[in-house]
Amino acid sequence: MADRPPEPNPALRLTGSTRSEILRLLRGGARTVQDLEGQLGISGNAVRGHLHALGRERLVERRGVRRDTGGKPAHLFALTADAERLFPKAYAAVLARVLDAVGRRLGERERDQLMRGIGRDVARDTVPKTASDLPERVREAASVLDGLGGATRIEDDDDLFVIRGSGCPVGALVAEHPELCRMAQALVAAITGVRVRERCDRSGTPSCSFEISKT
Repeated sequence: MADRPPEPNPALRLTGSTRSEILRLLRGGARTVQDLEGQLGISGNAVRGHLHALGRERLVERRGVRRDTGGKPAHLFALTADAERLFPKAYAAVLARVLDAVGRRLGERERDQLMRGIGRDVARDTVPKTASDLPERVREAASVLDGLGGATRIEDDDDLFVIRGSGCPVGALVAEHPELCRMAQALVAAITGVRVRERCDRSGTPSCSFEISKT
C-alpha cells in the first residue's frame, strides 16, 4: 500500500526560512523554477528540492506551464488552498460568526447593501480625497486591498484596468459569503470613482478580480 502524503504542517512558520520565502513569493502568483532561482539567489536544483518538500506537505502544486521562455515550456508552481490557510487571516473566525448572524437577520439584498456600504466607508476612511488621474486612483485602490491582506497586481487592458489578487485574505469565507467580494468591489469603486465590475473566483483557491472602466 502506497504511503499517504503527509498532512500539511500547521506549525510551519512564515518567517525566516527559504521555504517560507518561496510561499510568500508564490502568494503573489504562480512562478517557475527559474523565477524563484533569480528571486531567491539560489540554484535551480535547490529550488526544486524546496518545491518537492513543499509539494509533499501539500502546500505547493504544479499549475500550468509558461511557454514564453525561449526554450522548453516551464512548469508553473502555485500555492494550494492548504498553503493559503497558513497565512494570517485577521479576525476570520469572528468575521464568519458576524456574517452568519447578519445572514440570519437580513435578506440577501439588504445584506449586500450593508456590505457595499461598509466598503465605501473603508474607502472614505482610508484614502484621502486628492485630485489624481485614474491610473493613480487604481494604484491607490490596489494598495488598500494589499493593506487588507491581499496580494494584487494591476493589468492595463484596452478599455479596462484590472486589479487581480493572488490569494484572498478572507478566502475561507467567500464561497459562503460572496457579499465580501461586493464589499471590496464597492471599496474599489469609491476610490476610483468609476464603474467597477467584480469578477472574483470563489472556487478552489479563491482569487480577486475587479474590472475598472476607463470610460
